[in-house]
Formats: sequence, C-alpha cells, structure tokens
Amino acid sequence: FFSGPRVPRQGRPRRGTMGGVVSMLQGWMGVSSGDKGSKAEEDAERKRRLRENVAFDDHKIPVEELLERTGANLETGFSTAEAKRRNEEIGLNQLTPPAETPLWVKFIQEMTGFFSLLLWGGSLLCFISFSIRQDLENLYLGIVLAVVVFTTGVFSFYQNSKSEQLMKSFQALEAPPVT
Repeated sequence: FFSGPRVPRQGRPRRGTMGGVVSMLQGWMGVSSGDKGSKAEEDAERKRRLRENVAFDDHKIPVEELLERTGANLETGFSTAEAKRRNEEIGLNQLTPPAETPLWVKFIQEMTGFFSLLLWGGSLLCFISFSIRQDLENLYLGIVLAVVVFTTGVFSFYQNSKSEQLMKSFQALEAPPVT
C-alpha cells in the first residue's frame, strides 16, 4: 500500500467525485471548464460595449452642459423643426408594447403544460392498452383522461384570456389631466 499523500492523476479526475463526472462529460462533449469564464467575459465585454453607446450622465451634468449637448433652449425648448427631426430620427417618447403571442400558441401552451402532457401520455397508454387487449375499461379511462385534460386546458385558456383583457382595459385608462 502507498503510504504517501494521494495525488490525483494529471488530466483525469479522481473516481467517485461529482466534479470528476462533470469534467468527464465536458471532455466528451468537447467543452473545457475554462469556457464558463470566457462566457462570463464575453457577456461583460458585450455589456461594456452597449454602455459606450448610451450616455447615462444626463442627470448628473450641469444644466448648461446638457443644453449645449442637446442644442435646446432653456426658455423655449427645441424649435419645431428640431422637434420634428428628433421625432423622425428617434421616435416618440413612449414605451413600445411587447410582441403579443398569437391565441393559437397560447391555446397549445395550455394543452401542453407538464402535468397536461403526463395526462395526455396516460390517455395514450390507455388507448394503446385497449388496442392490445380489448378491455373496455382502458378505452373508457383513456377517453375520460383526454376529455378532462382538454376541458381543463380550455377553461385555463378562457381564464387567462379574460385576465389579459382586464389588464388591457386597465392599461387603456388614461390618467386625469393635471392642472
């Protein structure tokens, strides 16, 4: 028996460690453990480049410097021509709504949730079992499971549609004019 300190073999992890399993899988997939750092570095570099393109110091600089930078007048603001040019170049000062998911996609998502997929699978297995052995209990169970999953999905879709309509009606409300 070896009486000295155990030294792991170079290049290969010790057996029986989770880190060894992970690094072995990474080796098979061609991923090195250094890739995590490079991914983080790439993200940091991308964020740094994005920040260079946007001036965030408008709220920190003196008013005179801000007026000089934007070309605005403290008393009158922008000229009508400058305001039109900025609207054409930059767009209106409003938030753009997120892209909406089509109704059919929402319906499919309701029908294919994790638990719904389990029940659909159970229903399918009942139908397969019925086709192998002509046992009516399997047929009835498969039909009941399919009807329950479909009905639950329809009600869930209906409730979510109603709540989305309610939220849209809240967004459509206008704030009272302030004098």
